[in-house]
Amino acid sequence: MHISFDIDPIILAIAGISACFSIFYTLWYFFSYRSLKKASILSHKTNRLHKGDICDESQGVSVIVYSDNDTSKLVRNLPSLLEQDYPLYEIIVVNDGENEAVQDHIDRLALNYDNIHYTCTPNDARNLSRKKLALMVGIKAAKYDIILTTSAKCRPMSEQWISAMAAHFDNTTGVVIGISKTEDGIDVTKGRFLRAFMRLQNTVKYLIQAIRHKPYRGTSDNIAYRKTLFFKHKGFSHSMHLHYGDDDIFVNEITTKENTRVEISEESMVSVWYNNPDRAFKNDKLRHSFTESKISSPAFFMASLLTAFYYAIFIGSAAMIALGYSNIIIIATALLIIALTIIPQIAIYRKIAALLQSAKLMMSIPLFTLAQPFINFYYKLKSKRHTDYNYTWQRLKG
Repeated sequence: MHISFDIDPIILAIAGISACFSIFYTLWYFFSYRSLKKASILSHKTNRLHKGDICDESQGVSVIVYSDNDTSKLVRNLPSLLEQDYPLYEIIVVNDGENEAVQDHIDRLALNYDNIHYTCTPNDARNLSRKKLALMVGIKAAKYDIILTTSAKCRPMSEQWISAMAAHFDNTTGVVIGISKTEDGIDVTKGRFLRAFMRLQNTVKYLIQAIRHKPYRGTSDNIAYRKTLFFKHKGFSHSMHLHYGDDDIFVNEITTKENTRVEISEESMVSVWYNNPDRAFKNDKLRHSFTESKISSPAFFMASLLTAFYYAIFIGSAAMIALGYSNIIIIATALLIIALTIIPQIAIYRKIAALLQSAKLMMSIPLFTLAQPFINFYYKLKSKRHTDYNYTWQRLKG
């Protein structure tokens, strides 16, 4: 091995291209963090209403809680919904099917809280999305124009949740996109770090697009929209033949660059309890891998472009080493390009993870980034093969 500055022009070209890709990739990550940080600061500065403030019905909020027939989740999470610091709101629990245990629990709570209500979907409803039907039943029963949807498995991280989400609604705002996170300490099984990485990457993808006025998705665990906007777009009528799509296909239909806001303060987050985090992650990937094929967004092109650049950086560096394996300058340059890619990536990822309350990973980040496109491709193929997970005329497997 020797030191020589007489380097083949082909190697120089590969080094230059790889370095440019590295700079682009790092800058995109950096400005994404800056956008999220700015949105978080603006979220904290948004004026909010609290108990005792003067409030009219135009500022009232109807919280729709989707329940999947599990009373234990409601017992665990409803108290945090009923003690919110907001002057005018109601809780509507919509159970998927008729369940006396769920209804009895809500009736007991109603003895102390006059703003909680219960309804349910018929057990014999067929050939339509059960969840969308439940949401529609709840929205029709809602008293107020501002609809805030969540699930029985979710718990607000603060009593300011409703206040933070509702604060963005003015004459132009029709949709407010919030975020959810996995409950701390429940995902301790094999693969938890990969699941945390992919959940955060997907969350960042749709948040960045919404911040840049190109919204295409939210999370039904934490999203608010106007009841009038819901019925103006005929609710879920365009996707009732699909089991899912209430948080991406529907959001893609009703959002515009003018009517959508993002709320990512810590007070506005909800934490999600999964009985089986691994199975929940796989189901979520299957659902969104299918429904995302029904919508278009610049986010998908940008994700593919960044993946191509990331692979080009590593392939280019490997090519440099292979072509100039005897020159220490070439090897050092190749390793430097890789280091200047992954070190900022790790640092910025950890800042984003801290901001959005996700796991702060370290050296696994580059490996997960390289694996992610293959995992996405696997779920995309699987979602197309298993139509019973997608269409309402097929049997939904549990």
